[in-house]
Amino acid sequence: MLGDPVDRLDHLICLGFDEIEPQPLLIGLDQAGVSVHSGSSCASEGLEPSPVLAAMGVDDQRSMRVSLSWSTTAADIDRFLQAAPEVLDRLHFIRRGQAAGLTLAQIGQVLAIRDRGQAPCQHVTDLLDTRLAVIDRQLAEL
Repeated sequence: MLGDPVDRLDHLICLGFDEIEPQPLLIGLDQAGVSVHSGSSCASEGLEPSPVLAAMGVDDQRSMRVSLSWSTTAADIDRFLQAAPEVLDRLHFIRRGQAAGLTLAQIGQVLAIRDRGQAPCQHVTDLLDTRLAVIDRQLAEL
């Protein structure tokens, strides 16, 4: 949670995430039925970085705003609290897969297996073995 822990508006929360841009997170939460925003509310219509977030020392490329309104229900909050960790886990999984040299298509295959409740360990091992064989061939060609 970004900003002052005490001197703040009760209905606005600014959250920061290392290594995750807000756009994929916003899309994932939207797909889960949760509406959140990036940037500050007073600069949400502009294309320039938010002066409010800059004054707070917040990277607007790594932050998300959660706003509560009079129409927000306990179920809405519960949906966010359930969906946010799941979406973040999925995005971190994608980052780790890319760092391991997997393509987005391969990562998608692994996620589909995981989403079906199956353990994707053997499939991941096979993908990584294939990737390592390609790297070995490329190194041998150098």
